[in-house]
Amino acid sequence: MDNKLNLLDSFQRNLFSYLNNYQPQMLKDDDVEEFIVQRANSAHSAYLQSSLRGEPHYLAMEEANTVLHGGLEFSPVSFIQETYEEKKKEVLDVDKALDIYDKAKGIFSQCSGDFEDIEEEIKLKERLVSFFD
Repeated sequence: MDNKLNLLDSFQRNLFSYLNNYQPQMLKDDDVEEFIVQRANSAHSAYLQSSLRGEPHYLAMEEANTVLHGGLEFSPVSFIQETYEEKKKEVLDVDKALDIYDKAKGIFSQCSGDFEDIEEEIKLKERLVSFFD
């Protein structure tokens, strides 16, 4: 497998598109290309291993997608946009959300992003509002 970003590769293209839509702050990282290539290679390997075990295509793809998107379920930028829209009653574009993220990213490193505990979500929103003005 190649170690260069190649958006003709379906796994790399899928992950790049996902990051662009749900994790745009990651695209600013210097190591994003390496991340995409490594994650896509791992997903490809998972697909091949599943196929070799005799799993049908859809199950092999499910396993590959789990590897491809693992740990990326929570989107800080989407959370900022949703909170902003909830509090300010106006739409926040991605570029402004990214600016807020750059200022507030420290508070995201302190949360799990798994908001089964509604109190954690409420606290995060309260802390985030101070970055809106």
